[in-house]
Amino acid sequence: MALTASTPLPFLTPIRHAEDEPTFNMPARPVKQFEAHFLTRGAMSVGLNGQKVLASTGEVLFIFPGDSYGFSAVAGQTHSGYHCHFEFTGAVYRFIETGLPEWGQFIGKVDPSVSGSGMMLAIPNRLIVTDKARLTEDFTELIAIQRSRKVGCEVAARAKLLLLLNRLCNQYVAECGRLTVPARSRQVSRALGFIDGNLSRPISLHDVARALDVNSAYLARQFKLQTGTTVGDYIVRKKISMAQEQLLSTR
Repeated sequence: MALTASTPLPFLTPIRHAEDEPTFNMPARPVKQFEAHFLTRGAMSVGLNGQKVLASTGEVLFIFPGDSYGFSAVAGQTHSGYHCHFEFTGAVYRFIETGLPEWGQFIGKVDPSVSGSGMMLAIPNRLIVTDKARLTEDFTELIAIQRSRKVGCEVAARAKLLLLLNRLCNQYVAECGRLTVPARSRQVSRALGFIDGNLSRPISLHDVARALDVNSAYLARQFKLQTGTTVGDYIVRKKISMAQEQLLSTR
């Protein structure tokens, strides 16, 4: 990836490095910025959009704005790793989840080597890195750059983070090309069933998410990726279809 003076860079908070620390408990809360957590050693129990997962050594967790995220200790385990928050201004970069039924329709648009309005970064919530040593070195260098206080160190750190994200994007895109498309998730199937069974009353994304007891931003993203349409558009289309059927039946 070639960076130019016009390449928009992410804003980056100071990176935190934990070394063999006991994991404290943090209740799930809505996330406002992108977060990256890279575990270099140990494990931690993570609550992500209502689901419990075990994050282990060599795994990177990406938390998106709107996600619900928290974590807790694993008995007898400490952890080491890196943690940072970052954000992009404008809509130049778009984080997308891939490997789902809609992969085919946008795989041609994912090009991590370009910049500008067409730039997309395909990164999932969880990724096991193929080169743990290199990523560890990258985060170590990022911390050194942030602490250097030299002229331009902030811009240098932001540029290095973007290159790091780009490399992980390349890994993920390559992996998705080797994946078989998974079946529609249980949550999206339940959402479709709930909508179809409640078309006679006003319903919204938040109503569906509340009925399923899931985070609405997470449901919206998964629904769009697995059905090719938004929850709102699907509801409108189904209501129109139902009205047409009722009109025909009364003739």
